[in-house]
Amino acid sequence: MSEITNSTRSIVLNDVEQKIVKHIAQRKRQYFEGHNIGPIVSTPRTRDRLSHYIEAWGAEYAFCILHNVYPPTEIIDFNDYDVSVPGIGSVDIKSTKRMSGKLIINPKKAKSRANVFALMCGGFPSYVFGGWIWAKDAIQKRNLIDLGYGKCYAIEQERLNRNLAICVTR
Repeated sequence: MSEITNSTRSIVLNDVEQKIVKHIAQRKRQYFEGHNIGPIVSTPRTRDRLSHYIEAWGAEYAFCILHNVYPPTEIIDFNDYDVSVPGIGSVDIKSTKRMSGKLIINPKKAKSRANVFALMCGGFPSYVFGGWIWAKDAIQKRNLIDLGYGKCYAIEQERLNRNLAICVTR
């Protein structure tokens, strides 16, 4: 079973969950490279594609465990959001290795169908839920900044809702 600490909203994926994440990440890399699909933005973080997919999908998987929803396992070209959470709707999950990092949203996501953007902090296999924000509140001109790779929406964790959307039952 995953190790979940509700007081800090942290989670460590267990051995089985880690194997699932690595398997899906490998499949995503094979699919995307086979279809010549690159990351939305090329950064040092996205150059090692397999590590990037392990980190990103690991964060999505951890979010799903914390919110007691099934993680999506399909391999697709692009989706406006990562998972549906009852009572909240569609959630686009972002991740950062920085524990105090900001929720970063590419401007290409401004018209996505996501209701919510969520942040997971840390690195595979240990993550902390940084919080979430309604898309309409995140996609605001005042949140646009340039962090060196072009403009993006950046929201500090202090402005995020840190309550879990669903009570954990596992």
